[in-house]
Amino acid sequence: MSVYVVTRHKGALDWLVEEAFSFDQHLEHLDLSMLKSGDTIVGNLPIPMVSDMNAMGVDYWHLAFNVPFELRGVELSATQLRELGISLQPYRVEAL
Repeated sequence: MSVYVVTRHKGALDWLVEEAFSFDQHLEHLDLSMLKSGDTIVGNLPIPMVSDMNAMGVDYWHLAFNVPFELRGVELSATQLRELGISLQPYRVEAL
């Protein structure tokens, strides 16, 4: 069972490290074929991908925060993410 952090954003990775979050590997892109049941993914991924992962027995923890309009498209630091209330929230998604 491995824990993967999937993000291209340095601020998100820095926040996880500063919070002493333990993970096995950081990836900028996720290939679902590499996952096994019991793995955990941390990131900000599309709902259909999360649904597919959950169906495989993979847990998903979402990097959750609200980005104000004026900061959209801006690379945010760990400090800025903390100010925006970033948190980790587990999700289970099932396509209906």
